[in-house]
Amino acid sequence: MKITQQKPNRIFRMKQLASSCTYQGLFPVSASTIWRWIKYRDFPKGHKIGEKTTIWYEHEILDWLNKHSERIQIEPDATK
Repeated sequence: MKITQQKPNRIFRMKQLASSCTYQGLFPVSASTIWRWIKYRDFPKGHKIGEKTTIWYEHEILDWLNKHSERIQIEPDATK
């Protein structure tokens, strides 16, 4: 039986994901925008660990980013 050691899965709280006037989060958007993404898009819902506390696992965020990075297409410069 092969045992592999995995790196611990980091967790994020909203204040680490969202940006504000004084803090640059993982995303350059406000917490309201992330909650809107959860409601109307396919952003991971997170996990409630308390009445006012939601966390996201790093792999969920990375999976979402990878999924959406495939949709981004760089268009050639039309001025050339």
